[in-house]
Amino acid sequence: APAPDIPTGPYYFKSEATENGHQYRFAGPLAQHVVEQAATAPTPAARLTLSLGSSDRASSAVKDLEGASGTLVARLITFQMKANKEDVSESYMLSGALTSDGKWLDDEYVADLLDLACTDVTAANDLSIDEVAYERHLDERKTELEHEVQARNAQYYDQQEELIYRNSLDRKAESEAKIRECQAKEKEHRKLARQAQDPMEQLQHKKKARRWAERGDEEYERSRQERREMRDQADEYLDLVEASLKGTQTVDDLFAIEWSVVA
Repeated sequence: APAPDIPTGPYYFKSEATENGHQYRFAGPLAQHVVEQAATAPTPAARLTLSLGSSDRASSAVKDLEGASGTLVARLITFQMKANKEDVSESYMLSGALTSDGKWLDDEYVADLLDLACTDVTAANDLSIDEVAYERHLDERKTELEHEVQARNAQYYDQQEELIYRNSLDRKAESEAKIRECQAKEKEHRKLARQAQDPMEQLQHKKKARRWAERGDEEYERSRQERREMRDQADEYLDLVEASLKGTQTVDDLFAIEWSVVA
């Protein structure tokens, strides 16, 4: 076993299970070991020869690069932000390539280039990168990614705040309708009390008027407290929106290469 806790024996992947075999899964210890080794492998500057004919697949865009050469830069950008009061992070590849005649190739081109079989690797300690050209393009892509991450993470909280706001308007309208009903009942019994000739009947109407007035006051206080609580909830979501928009970002260099594409 290449590392502790990795079961030895046969493995199968995308095939029928083998007797006494282990399924090769991304979350399994062997695959995790492979990923960790690849992620921490040294990647000094190098010249790579990429072969179309030796590759299992090659996109039409990359086939058009036969005979071309250039440089390529790959970086990792990580966005760190708050999500529901927890620290979360999202990482993305930030990459691009320049052909020797100055044509810019975006990250999709880079992915296709790196899918090609590499038939030769030599050290490139003298590798020269056009920093100005790269930074201009990569900064644009970094801004695009930043906006995408911010919009996606803020969207949920923004929607929740909007739901609370609309719900508060509905509840306020319902409460105001109840209060108007109580006021109308109070006014009605006050009028009946003034019209009553019998003192006892007059008293009964005034008591009913008072009870309706109390119900109106209680509904007003209940609605006021409810709206205060909903405002607090909305404020919390707005704080989360702000936190998701104020995230930090870090950029790590992964590797830089010089490449050429051959038949």
